[in-house]
Amino acid sequence: MKNPLLTIALALLAPAAFAQSSETFDAAFGSPGSPLNVGAPAFPVSLSEQAFDPNLGTLTSVSITLTTTVGGQVDVLNTLATPESFTNAFAQMSVTVTGPDSTAVTLSPAATIASGSVPGGFGQTNFAAVPSTGSSARSASTLSDYEIPGGGSILLTVNSSATGTYGGTATPGVYFGGSANAYGDVKVTYNYTLIPEPATYALAMGAAGLALVLIRRRMVSSGTPFLGT
Repeated sequence: MKNPLLTIALALLAPAAFAQSSETFDAAFGSPGSPLNVGAPAFPVSLSEQAFDPNLGTLTSVSITLTTTVGGQVDVLNTLATPESFTNAFAQMSVTVTGPDSTAVTLSPAATIASGSVPGGFGQTNFAAVPSTGSSARSASTLSDYEIPGGGSILLTVNSSATGTYGGTATPGVYFGGSANAYGDVKVTYNYTLIPEPATYALAMGAAGLALVLIRRRMVSSGTPFLGT
């Protein structure tokens, strides 16, 4: 086994040579006050995100995180002669973000209505659904597609299903429709091995060198081989 003092001296180089770091950038689509309606023309949306500058270090992973809130309304039509009630009504839509390497993250939150009633005789009522939020992340597959030497921008595409999905639980003869919308943001996180500043690396090398000299002198004076086992 190598001398423990030598191991400690060599370990002084590790923080400078193998420091880890990360950066996160995000961009929004829509807003709580101005959500985007499902399908065209509101979608697709192009988002510009900061690319990773390889001059900072070696990129080890890229994570794409999609967070979206789906809202909207549920339209309930009652073709029966008598008033009818319903439960578990919903307005749902899918939102997908795709990175430059085709890595995709998809969410399908459903805005909901716990219960309600609708008049008979082809009565129709509109209900604002309670928004629902979802979040999911995925690692990119091709890291080089996220790198631009010196910095720059990459484009991600946010798209939605062509139409929403609407439904609920009610007596046959009661039908559900409606509209859906969404807003949210996309985060891109770069994890990388940091390239140390020349001065920092030189300082670590000097400290390790001095430690080795002192250790060698101590071992020589005590008669212990410098690289003894």
